[in-house]
Amino acid sequence: MGALEVITPEHIRAAVSIMFVDGKLAPHVARRGYALTTEDDLGKVLRVHLLIERALDITIKQSVPNPKFLPRLRSFSDRVKLALALGLDPQMQGALTSINSLRNDFAHEGVKEEVTEQDFAHLLSTIPLSWRETVELMHQVMVEAAVGLELDGEQFKPLSEMRPGTRWATYALAILSGIEFAEIASKLSPDQPHQDVP
Repeated sequence: MGALEVITPEHIRAAVSIMFVDGKLAPHVARRGYALTTEDDLGKVLRVHLLIERALDITIKQSVPNPKFLPRLRSFSDRVKLALALGLDPQMQGALTSINSLRNDFAHEGVKEEVTEQDFAHLLSTIPLSWRETVELMHQVMVEAAVGLELDGEQFKPLSEMRPGTRWATYALAILSGIEFAEIASKLSPDQPHQDVP
């Protein structure tokens, strides 16, 4: 694990190669779309959190020589700490903490029903500027592609026109991508073709 410094064409090909299985979107990609398009903010927050938790579990297991001896991790916080100890980029810690905090507000308070502008601003403040710029650039490309393909939906609007919950989910899913993409990149070497990436 570690920070992904430079995205190369090989990284892009590797990422695209695992998006489709037998001509269909892979289940892990479809789950992201479902999390983003879920109508209610509670569903968005809980689904994104669960996807990140699963990604952390996979990353941890892939980072140790004998994963069968790993203790059962009881909390999201424990997963984050162990992943950081094993090499997860420390710049992700603030965003992961923010995502977990909002999930706890929805799950335990029982009164929170919507992601607010303050919730979104808090998450955004934890993401390094260069990462935010990458998310915004990638989203702009998606919006332009959606127009050409005549796709409709809030997730295809400019970020400034989205409700706070959809904006929050867009950036939170980018953190998930950072966890997964760093793992893909760590498996690539100059003599290893992208098709070998699991």
